[in-house]
Amino acid sequence: MHSMLDQAVGEMTADQLNFRPQEGGVSGFFSLWHFVRTEDNVINWVLQQQPTVWLDGGHDEAFGLPHNAQGTGMAEDEANAGWSAMYPPSSATSARSGKRPTATLPRCPTMRSRAAR
Repeated sequence: MHSMLDQAVGEMTADQLNFRPQEGGVSGFFSLWHFVRTEDNVINWVLQQQPTVWLDGGHDEAFGLPHNAQGTGMAEDEANAGWSAMYPPSSATSARSGKRPTATLPRCPTMRSRAAR
C-alpha cells in the first residue's frame, strides 16, 4: 500500500499537495497524513501495543501538532496550517532570497519496516 502511495505522490509539487478543491476542503497532503497516521495508530498502538512512528520519530513536534493528533475533528485552520508551513506553495517566497521554495517530501518509515524491527 505504501509503495502505491509513494508512486501516486512521488512527483507531486508542494502546490499540488497543498491544493484544496474548495473552501472548507482539505489538501491531498492532509488526506495522506490522516490515512497513514490512522494506520500508525491502529497497527502500532492498538494491535501491537507499541509506540507509534508519529511519536517515536518526533513528528508531532516537527509538525507542531499535539501528540494525539490524527486529523479527526481538527478545525480547518489547524488542518491546513502545518502542511503549508512545512511545504509552502510556490506562491510563497523566501524573504531572504526572493525565490520560491521547493519541497522535498519526508520519507517516514512504513509499518512493514517498523514491524520487522
